[in-house]
This record gives sequence, C-alpha cells and structure tokens, in this order.
Amino acid sequence: MNAERLAAIPQYFQQNYIDRGKLPCVATLVSRGGEVALEDYSGTTHIGEGEPIGPHTIFRIYSMTKPVTSLAAMMLFEEGKLRLDHEVSRFIPEFADVQVFDGGNREDYTTRAPDRPMTILDLFTHTSGITYGFLMQDEPDAIYRKHKIGAPTETLLEMSQRIAKLPLS
Repeated sequence: MNAERLAAIPQYFQQNYIDRGKLPCVATLVSRGGEVALEDYSGTTHIGEGEPIGPHTIFRIYSMTKPVTSLAAMMLFEEGKLRLDHEVSRFIPEFADVQVFDGGNREDYTTRAPDRPMTILDLFTHTSGITYGFLMQDEPDAIYRKHKIGAPTETLLEMSQRIAKLPLS
C-alpha cells in the first residue's frame, strides 16, 4: 500500500470533520492480507474537549448490522449469487406489488405504483422508499408508527412482509 496515501486518510478526517466540529474523533484501521497498514486515533471523547481517544476507548456504536449485512451481501455478490440490480421481490415476493405514498395522512392516504421495481442497490443506498417510522419526517413515517413496524415480537421476515404492504416514502 502507498504510505503517502494512507497517511492522507487521518489528515482528511482531522481537517474535514474534527477541526470543523462535525465529529469529536475518528478511529481508523486499514489492513490488507491480515497486516495492519494504518492505525490512527484522532480527536477527543467530546467535540473540542475530553480525553484523547486511543485503542482502548469505548464507543457507543449504532447500526452495526448494516456493515455486517453489506459484507455478507458482497460475499454473495462475489460468488455470483446476488446482483445489485436484482429485484428485492426475487427474495421477498411480497415486494412485487409495493405502492408509493401519493398523498394524504396516516389515516387516509392514496398510493401509486412505483416508477420501477425496488432493487438490492436501492436497499444499500437507502433509496428504496422504506422508512424507519421513528424519523417523524413525513406521513409514511407516521403510517409505519401506526402499524408498529419493528415490534420486537415479530421475526425479520414477518416485519419485511408487513413493510411490503405499507406505502413507500
């Protein structure tokens, strides 16, 4: 690996995120072939203050299923079992007939057919129209909350099947 290019990584995060107050810190590790090529800890535990971070700093981490799922999907991609242009309905048939929110409110709304089928790439780029429900940004969010999407009593498949019946954002 190019040492000069590797050295630019922590500098970039320092200048564009830490120095600008967007993030308190960045921990970076780049490895290749099982060898660590770069390990860097920049910033402090709080924006502009706190203790410097290091290899033993404990972080609160959210949404860690996304990188694990992405890695698993890319392994399937490399094996030729999954393509980014595959339609989601190929794997979850209920997504063949999804509808898009077209107006109204959580109690009374209209829908329309999507411009095109939802793909695996849409899921990875957060452009599928599926919302979280807790964002409280628009009516589809309210519809998801009304239907208690993400209830801990249902399986992932059950939740996916219920989401497919609700309008996309």
